[in-house]
Formats: sequence, C-alpha cells, structure tokens
Amino acid sequence: MHASDPSEEELHQLAHDLDLDLGLLRDGIDPFEVPRFELDAGVAYLYTRYVEERDGETTTAPILIAIGGTFVLTLAATTPRFI
Repeated sequence: MHASDPSEEELHQLAHDLDLDLGLLRDGIDPFEVPRFELDAGVAYLYTRYVEERDGETTTAPILIAIGGTFVLTLAATTPRFI
C-alpha cells in the first residue's frame, strides 16, 4: 500500500493497524530525512530519496519503504510518478 501526505491521524492509524513505530513513520515524511535503514520489531524501514522536478527544478524527496511479514508500505509527502 502507499500513503501520500498522511495526516497525523492517518499516521496513528497506520502505526496501530500495522504495528509500526509512529516515530519511524513520521521520519518518512521529514523533508530533511537522509537515506538509512532501521530494523524494529521485525519490520524493515528503508529510507531513501527519489528525484523529482518541482517548479522547473530538479530536487530529491524522501520516501519510506516499510516491509513487514504481511505487507509492504511506501510512504511519502507526495506520490512519486513511479508509484
């Protein structure tokens, strides 16, 4: 599943429904987040950046890929064109 520009309430719901760490989810939409990998309670959190064009300029934006035993979640402030 993909979550785009989630509200605080939606982040809480995702954390509850998928048994995810709320703080790690919040990091996924932090514009200053750097690429990294976290493993927490059997869930792999991969933080990376993708290239996008915004207002005629090329920039990067963060995206979180969380992989659990029964799900794959992508989370970003905006939906990348490749999703």
